[in-house]
Order: sequence, then C-alpha cells, then structure tokens
Amino acid sequence: MQAVNAVGHGAFCQTLKVVTKSLPPLPPCLECVVVGSSSLKLKWRDSRYIDLTQYMLEMQRSDDRFVMLLMWTTRRGHTAKVFLVS
Repeated sequence: MQAVNAVGHGAFCQTLKVVTKSLPPLPPCLECVVVGSSSLKLKWRDSRYIDLTQYMLEMQRSDDRFVMLLMWTTRRGHTAKVFLVS
C-alpha cells in the first residue's frame, strides 16, 4: 500500500501475507425417520470432522422467519424428536 496526495507519493508499507480459514464442514446427513401430526423424529449420522463447533436445526415459519429447534455440538450420531408447537 502507498499513500498518495498533492505533495507526492509516499513509501510503500511492508508486505502483509494473510491466509483465510477453510470452509466449514458439510452438515451431517439428516434423515426424517418418523412423521407425526405435530412432531418429527430426526436422525443424523456421525461427523468425521474434528473441528466441529456447532450445528443448528431451524424451521421456516409461515411469516418466512426461521426459528431454532435444536442445537448440538457433538460429533456422535443422534436421534431427536422435535415437537411442532403452533
């Protein structure tokens, strides 16, 4: 980078090298195993990613807003029953 104004050109600054982080891992394979009138039973498989931080399951409402239903941070597979409340 170099400053330039009416007086002239300044010296270049030192070079700065940066590296961005890699993309986040893909979400685990999510499967709906049971559908009820007001609930869903969801199942997801193990994650192979050691640096897994957090996943969230959200539902889109009729007003187009999203509501968080479930959050998990473990690498193990799970099942969860989610009740839909109006």
